[in-house]
Amino acid sequence: MSWLELIRYELGPIPMFMWQYAAVLGLLALILVLTRPMRISAQQAGMLYAVVLAVAGYGISALLHIYLPPPSSAPIRYDMLFLAGMLGGWRGGLVAYVLIFGARLQFAGTVQGVYTGIDMAIVTLGGIWAHHWYRHLELADVGVRHVLWMWAIRSLTLVASGLLLLGLHQLPKEWVSFDLLPYKNSLGSLVRKVLMAGPALVFFASVFAIFRLDAQDRRRQRHDWHNSRKDSLTQLPNRRALSEYLGHNFSRTTPHKMAMISIGVNNHTQMLLSQGHGWGDKFLQRLATSVHEEPLSSMLQAYEVRAFQFTDLSLVLVLTGVTPAELDSSGLANRLHQELSLKMHGLSDTGPAPALTMTVATCDALRHNDAASALRDLGLYLHAQGQDVRNVSFLHTSFAHVARREVQLLASLGDWIDANGPPMSYMPKCDLRTREVLGAEALLRFRDGHGQHVPPGQVLVLAARHKLLAAFEWSTIERVCRDYHLWALTGGARPLSVNISSASLVTADFALRLLELLKRFGLPSHAVVLELTEYDPVPDIDTVRENARLLHEGGIKLSLDDFGSGYSGLTVLARFQFAELKVDHTMVALIGNPRMRSAIQLALESAQRYNATFVAEGVETWGQLDELHALGITQGQGHLLSREMSIEALIQFSASTRAQPEAPQHLLAA
Repeated sequence: MSWLELIRYELGPIPMFMWQYAAVLGLLALILVLTRPMRISAQQAGMLYAVVLAVAGYGISALLHIYLPPPSSAPIRYDMLFLAGMLGGWRGGLVAYVLIFGARLQFAGTVQGVYTGIDMAIVTLGGIWAHHWYRHLELADVGVRHVLWMWAIRSLTLVASGLLLLGLHQLPKEWVSFDLLPYKNSLGSLVRKVLMAGPALVFFASVFAIFRLDAQDRRRQRHDWHNSRKDSLTQLPNRRALSEYLGHNFSRTTPHKMAMISIGVNNHTQMLLSQGHGWGDKFLQRLATSVHEEPLSSMLQAYEVRAFQFTDLSLVLVLTGVTPAELDSSGLANRLHQELSLKMHGLSDTGPAPALTMTVATCDALRHNDAASALRDLGLYLHAQGQDVRNVSFLHTSFAHVARREVQLLASLGDWIDANGPPMSYMPKCDLRTREVLGAEALLRFRDGHGQHVPPGQVLVLAARHKLLAAFEWSTIERVCRDYHLWALTGGARPLSVNISSASLVTADFALRLLELLKRFGLPSHAVVLELTEYDPVPDIDTVRENARLLHEGGIKLSLDDFGSGYSGLTVLARFQFAELKVDHTMVALIGNPRMRSAIQLALESAQRYNATFVAEGVETWGQLDELHALGITQGQGHLLSREMSIEALIQFSASTRAQPEAPQHLLAA
């Protein structure tokens, strides 16, 4: 048989071979459709395709055996062996080799079995070798040159296999211990492999075309999936991502302990007006980054912290392995607030600093049915709190329990207002050099029916929500006046400070009523000092200006509380004639930081410029006391000096400090 006749003979069954290619393509397309909803990796997909090709090769061999008697053949099996090895690596190649070569032995017998096994093994090994290059390829980016490269490797492998088998015929017969295909058939097989290169190119192009389309569609799905779980402006994981993250924990047989920390800004309106609307996005991005920086990363490293955007101006940190109660008792929540406040102070060089508020909420399978109910509790609580003045608050239970508690608290609030007798304690303000009591700040201290401490901020928020804040503040003023009168009867009374808000200052005749109250109790004007918090913006209206004028003329002093940590402090300081400035305890806690030390020094200079007394709040350690001494600050309050106490205990404590001689400086610093 001439070469031309051999080629013509081998070209005859090519249409049937093309039908085989079409069947395999259809099967691969079906598998792609069935696996579309599944999220599988590229390695898993490659192994899946290799198994499909192996099964298809076995099926084609079975069908040919049933419907087309020998000498029918299936050259497509070489392409399937090569592709299985290239897509699935050695595992995929081994599966395909076992099934396809096993089908050859099962349906065609063992005659020339070793010969055929060597042929298939070489092709399979060629595919496995190509896998080392293929595994670095993204199917969604496969182009013409990639298909041509894979097809070229396939064609060279098949030709090399055919030449090797032809070479076996040139060896002495005693060297070959197995049956060989007749030389004419081996030559025909090589010619067929060469002739099938053209159809194989079409097959390869079709296979990788559907792979590319599927991979691109999966990429779009992944992109859409990730985008749906990220905020479009900040690119931070959003509330949907938070819900899924918490839901994964709830689905565990034994859920981990978790705490959610919502972080927002109390003065967000002021920040947006001064820094622009884009400030909020930068703030959230910086906040999310800060938890992975020192010293916060070391502080939180045991809790697998994840950050999620909760609203346009709030972030939720999820801490695993800890409960809100543990964060409360260890003081970690307060330290976290202090460190984040320090970092956020550096977000803008001009204008006010963001006043951070934190709510630590539980995420407990015992209290919540699922993640959605835990998030709903947090959202309802934050909405109910509104403009909460607390730096750190805790939601230890469900919102329903909090709501029932607020009903009871509202009843107590009404009783206090009616009787002008809220439960008050006093934090002494002392001379930092001698420890002598110079005055005291009135603090609301209340425990509910279960003996649990109720944060003052919760009472204030509740009073504001029910339009009772001005009435409640007036009841505290009356209580403080009675306590001062009691102190004055024993001699040596010092001024008592009481916190008020803009709700009192915008009340007509507030100043006149206060002056009349002092007159009724027979108290001097300096008996009561009114503390305004910088977190509460006071409107610039006629009523406020008139009240401020009458208070000043009547000799009632004003104190600016939390100076330097809320709204534009210097603007507030310039509007009212403050006799005292109190720096926030969060700033004192970080006085060892050079940046915060400079901020405190700047606040001290502002107080001196306006002839106001400067008071440091939250003095907790000897190190802080040394730093305050070094800055020339002489007045302060905090647990290092004294705890809060009743008016009776304050009277005794004040008398004991007056009786003591001045303490030497080296003893104070010991």
